This record gives sequence, C-alpha cells and structure tokens, in this order.
Amino acid sequence: VDLKSAPLTKASHIDSILLRFEQEYKPGLLQLLQHFNSNDEKDVYKRRYYNEMLLKLLIELDGIDITTLQGERKIELKLRRKAAIKEIQQHLKLLDTLQ
Repeated sequence: VDLKSAPLTKASHIDSILLRFEQEYKPGLLQLLQHFNSNDEKDVYKRRYYNEMLLKLLIELDGIDITTLQGERKIELKLRRKAAIKEIQQHLKLLDTLQ
C-alpha cells in the first residue's frame, strides 16, 4: 500500500502539522531564542526562516475544512486545530520579541 497516495484524514492532517512543528522547527527555534544575536546575519536569517515556516503551518491548519463535520467530531477537531494554532502562534510571538 502506498501511504503517500492515501489522503490524510482531517485529524491526522492536524497531527502531522503539529508533529512537523515539534520535530522540524521547535528545537531550532528554541535554540535561536536562547542565543539570538541581532548582529549575526545567520541568526537574523534563521529568525525570518522560522517566522515564515510557522506562518505556512498556520495557513495549512487554516485550510483544514471542518465545516462539513457534525457533532462531537466537529467539536473535537475544532479544539485540536485551535490548540495547534495557539501553540504555533505562541512561538511566533516569541520570535517577534527578538530584536
């Protein structure tokens, strides 16, 4: 079975976005927050890179349509998506504090 051709369920799509954030971006972002130097071009580039990647994740989360769902399932997915958005936005705010 080719897993790549199977469409993601809405729940697994939310989970995959969150997993990407946790694994690909969060560790480097946290490291950057601890050691940011505004005079270092690499750090400034990294800040812009993480900012852009997190915005892309938010756009992707925004694109997950849950309007067609009903009842408990809709409520559960809405809360999951909202929590994912909040976590990513929190880290965007932290990036914004870097000067």
